[in-house]
Amino acid sequence: PEEYQLLMTFGLLLILEDLMRMVWGPYPLTASALSEFFPSISVLGATYPGYNIFVIVVGGAAAVGLWAFIYRTRFGILLRATSQNMRMASALGVDVKRIYVQAFTIGCLMAGLGGAVVMPLSGAVLGMGVDALILAFVVVVIGGLGSLEGALVGALIVGAVRTLGIMYFAEIELAVLYLIAAVVLFLRPAGLFGRA
Repeated sequence: PEEYQLLMTFGLLLILEDLMRMVWGPYPLTASALSEFFPSISVLGATYPGYNIFVIVVGGAAAVGLWAFIYRTRFGILLRATSQNMRMASALGVDVKRIYVQAFTIGCLMAGLGGAVVMPLSGAVLGMGVDALILAFVVVVIGGLGSLEGALVGALIVGAVRTLGIMYFAEIELAVLYLIAAVVLFLRPAGLFGRA
């Protein structure tokens, strides 16, 4: 079922992009005035845009909130049980389909939050989600399907490789990222934290 969710997400992305094109047209939309509302912050002699700090804080808060929701609530227990053994959870009376729909909805809300905080920096452009989706696939391949810890480690690896890649080998930065994903697939097909 997790593989179907990935494919369904990609299909939903294509449908929503076409709906956006029909409603707002193919032109970029911006909300740059919001990012200008936050003053720049000086830390150790370096100046950082205030909105970037806001994005980091929102991202950290969302990650901590998601972790607490998954590991400290009844729904989180049901979600993890369903993810680990769908048949057993169903046999114990868990409505597996409802859990998967709710998990997908939470994922959509998190993606919407991510898009909302990034839009003032880069604007909303048709196709902007494709790059993020490809990077998300790489994160999942590295971290392992169905693992929150794997997603965190995979995202940290992807972020570090992209940052170092842009600094030192910009021409092949994405190729290095895909090479790391291929090596992980070769050595551990389920990902670093995935179940075999």
